[in-house]
Amino acid sequence: MKYFTKQWYKNCQKGTGIHFGKNKRALEELENQNQKAINDYCKYYKEIEPYLPDCINSIFKDNKMHDCKIVNSGFVGKDFFMEIDSRNSCCSLKRLTFVNAEILTRDFDFSDACWLYDEILLRKNKYEIQMLFWSKRHELGEVEIVFESIIAKQ
Repeated sequence: MKYFTKQWYKNCQKGTGIHFGKNKRALEELENQNQKAINDYCKYYKEIEPYLPDCINSIFKDNKMHDCKIVNSGFVGKDFFMEIDSRNSCCSLKRLTFVNAEILTRDFDFSDACWLYDEILLRKNKYEIQMLFWSKRHELGEVEIVFESIIAKQ
């Protein structure tokens, strides 16, 4: 991931639950760095948004998947699905299917993992999603999937 990396997320968490005392400047600097990553990704997304199909924009614009829980996942033929518990998120999806998918990176088991952030990339004739999760073992994990299209079920 380019914007929402594991290190970026860890830095975001430094400002929560920790008393910076007299070091208010350090907290402000940390908040500025975190906001810069968000602003940079939003700028990037606006540049690629016209080239993305509506199905991708409707799902991933404005980080709607944040706090979704992955309850099941796997391949059916060449399609990769994720069954989702979206009660704690800003979406109402129950299942995402990445059509003609290939998993490039998966550094943990994301069953019962919480979806934190995602980044969409354009590839020649395909799309790539990079996702950051918080696992049930209290670890950060990344998943990268290349796919041709996406099917969302509510």
